[in-house]
Amino acid sequence: MLALQPNRYEDALSGPDPQISSTAWVHWTKPDGTDFIGPLSNVETYERKGYKRGETEQIPDLVAWQAQRTEERRQRTRGEHAERDPNEKAQADEQARRQREQRERAEKDKKDE
Repeated sequence: MLALQPNRYEDALSGPDPQISSTAWVHWTKPDGTDFIGPLSNVETYERKGYKRGETEQIPDLVAWQAQRTEERRQRTRGEHAERDPNEKAQADEQARRQREQRERAEKDKKDE
């Protein structure tokens, strides 16, 4: 029969395994070369699968971190530190041309009066 012992908070924190932070994420590389991040608590599973472990990073807000990383990737595909998307530049040029034509027409109408 098992001996029943009182559950104490101190015993739960001082167990054989160290406490793992819920904000600790590990960068992994799969055998096919793709990379991803996984929680520190899953290290044994990923190592067993043969994934290569990278650095451990504290990420308190994972959603914000992913949004920032997505934006950085998008900027890299458009060119390093791109000021505008090519479509935005074309639209701005078109708008400037229309405004210039309207001014010219207004000046011409004033002269004709």
